[in-house]
Amino acid sequence: MNIRRWYEWKDINEIQKKIIEGFPIAINGLSDTQRHHLVYSLIEGTGRKVLYVAANDLQARKAFRNLESLFGEGVFYFPFREKMLYDVESKSRDQSFQRIGCLGKMLENDYTVIVLSCESIIDYYMPADEFKSYFISLKTGDTVNIEELIRRLSAVGYEREEMVEAKGQFSIRGGIIDIFPVQQEKPVRIELFDIEIDSMRIFDAESQRSYQNVEQVCIFPAIEFVFTAEQAGKIAERLNTELTEYLGGIKDRDLTALFKSNFGIYAEKLKNSGNFAGIDKFIPYFHDKGHSIFEYLHLNPVIFVEDTERLNQRLENVIKEHVQQCEILIEKGMILPGTFQMYFEPKDVSFLIGNRQTVYLNSLDEGGTLTDVDRSFLITGKNIEPYRGHLDQLNKDI
Repeated sequence: MNIRRWYEWKDINEIQKKIIEGFPIAINGLSDTQRHHLVYSLIEGTGRKVLYVAANDLQARKAFRNLESLFGEGVFYFPFREKMLYDVESKSRDQSFQRIGCLGKMLENDYTVIVLSCESIIDYYMPADEFKSYFISLKTGDTVNIEELIRRLSAVGYEREEMVEAKGQFSIRGGIIDIFPVQQEKPVRIELFDIEIDSMRIFDAESQRSYQNVEQVCIFPAIEFVFTAEQAGKIAERLNTELTEYLGGIKDRDLTALFKSNFGIYAEKLKNSGNFAGIDKFIPYFHDKGHSIFEYLHLNPVIFVEDTERLNQRLENVIKEHVQQCEILIEKGMILPGTFQMYFEPKDVSFLIGNRQTVYLNSLDEGGTLTDVDRSFLITGKNIEPYRGHLDQLNKDI
């Protein structure tokens, strides 16, 4: 089908009209790649932002590759946060930096498409406004208190090094400050004249060669949950209160002693550093209530949700797997009952989405939805097999 015939198709015109007018709809009958092309054709040129929710991580990666090739710049992949409940360090912070970069871009409306797996829509996050308050913005001509800048960078997870080599690091040598923001591919070098920023340049961490002047830089946090010493103390108090209540029902003295030992260490780590191996287990205690990724959305983007039946099954499995892991860890004195509540319930997703415009993309002819829709469309497509040099078949299909 050529592009002219595509846009003359009655259903496509009706779908575009519904999207422009802000109505939630369902589009059924399309396969993976066909859905991605449909999203591009509906959104390109409209100026609308997109949150694309895939049914699992494999589908999310596939959607990201296809949508990036179609839209070009402005398409970002948001990896699911795998909780580290055991007291061991994560091997890499790269995925955490990717998520932080996406959250920051969502807050600044600096994206075209964010692609994520459905697990991320039931995850807990920092309150959006609070997360944004930890952004550090610097521009040429600003005055800088170096000690204060060191404190702020350290508070949001940046590590001071002799020389910047990787994201999440900074170094200070006299009047030169190097910072590698987690959302950028290159670090920035800030040169001071006394206490005033004289120049800022993007440079290569390996060669140390500068190649681009910039007037302003925004530094996102290097950790996904930032809290002050006062907040860390309150988290420790919540843990201590629940620990006392929980131990009141345990008769095993050895297990009681193990709980007290473990949580004494955890409380001390919280008060001293606020970030340590295994801190994920305390995410439910960080705030009085859970905060969702939808709080980071501005200007009403279009939310595309694929294959709701597979999505619901995946969400149920995530909760089940988490509960099973928690049942093991609580017997080892490593968590309290509150850690079981690590996610929003799948049944709450419709509430989290609220009245945001949502377009459901189902491969089945009759697919479900998470929220009410104004209308459902059935658009069937044909998958084309590789021709492998058979031009006669290509001509036939054309």
